[in-house]
This record gives sequence, structure tokens and C-alpha cells, in this order.
Amino acid sequence: MKKVLLIIVLLSFLSCSKKESTNKDIIPKENLAAIIADVQKAQALVNIKQDSNMTIRNLRLKEYNEEILKKHKVSEDKYNKSIDYYSSNQKELSILLEMVSKKLN
Repeated sequence: MKKVLLIIVLLSFLSCSKKESTNKDIIPKENLAAIIADVQKAQALVNIKQDSNMTIRNLRLKEYNEEILKKHKVSEDKYNKSIDYYSSNQKELSILLEMVSKKLN
């Protein structure tokens, strides 16, 4: 179940364009795994609060995600490029997902 949620989150942050990125634009796997784990925890927190208004839920999640990126000192653009990069390589994505899974356990 965690992996399904993780994949959904990863896909929701993918940018529309697929272009080659240089290594300086890519967040290292270990750092990205920590960010994704925090995003998953934020999603769980929003789900636990069970606000009846979806607008409020979405605003909370957006605020949490902004705080997570700020905490990790990463721009949304760099995060999206990194997700795009790892998603385009099945082997790299599998390694990343395994790292996230370990952080969530």
C-alpha cells in the first residue's frame, strides 16, 4: 500500500516535459528519498485530519510540501526535475523507492 501511495505522489510531481538534466539539477537519491518520505508523512497527516472540504485539504498539503522543500533547501523545480530523472530510469527508480520504503518503516 505504501508503494502504491508513493508512486501516486511521484507521478503527481512529474513535470510535463521530459528533457535531459545535468547532474547539478538532480537531487542525490538519499536526499530525495528523505524528501519523498516527508511528503508521504504529510499526505498521511492530511488524510488523518479528514477535512470535509477538499480545498482545505489541498491547501494544507500544498503548505506542507512547500515547508518540506524549504526544510531540505530544494526548489520545486529541482525536485520536479529529480523526480522526472529518476522516473525515466526504472533501475534508479526502484532503488529510490526502496530507500523511501526503508525510511517509512
